[in-house]
Amino acid sequence: MAAPDQEQPDPQAMASQFTELATNVPRFRDIPAFDSGTLILAELRAMRQEMRNMERRMTTRLEAADYNALARLTNSSLAVTVESQLIPLRKSDNQEVEEFAATQADIDRLNYECPRLSCVIMEIG
Repeated sequence: MAAPDQEQPDPQAMASQFTELATNVPRFRDIPAFDSGTLILAELRAMRQEMRNMERRMTTRLEAADYNALARLTNSSLAVTVESQLIPLRKSDNQEVEEFAATQADIDRLNYECPRLSCVIMEIG
């Protein structure tokens, strides 16, 4: 038995607090961190995928730029005759430029065919 000078439990206060607890516990599901972090995880996955896509695009562009640097160097040293075969340049998506000049003679012809030259320049980016 409890001593008379000790504070006794208040059943009315306890019932009120249990009611308050029962009202608030279900609200935890509205907090993303308590919802097993489902929304946070979904957003993190989307961000990870976007970063992978950006990395893939950057890698592709860098590969194209590296390839084009070597192609320009090779083409400038190979173009000794007008019929020397040139290495085609690549667009930023790392695909060969369509209708790229195959020889030095083709480049000379491009000087007179401005619309075609503009198309090649636009494809290279």
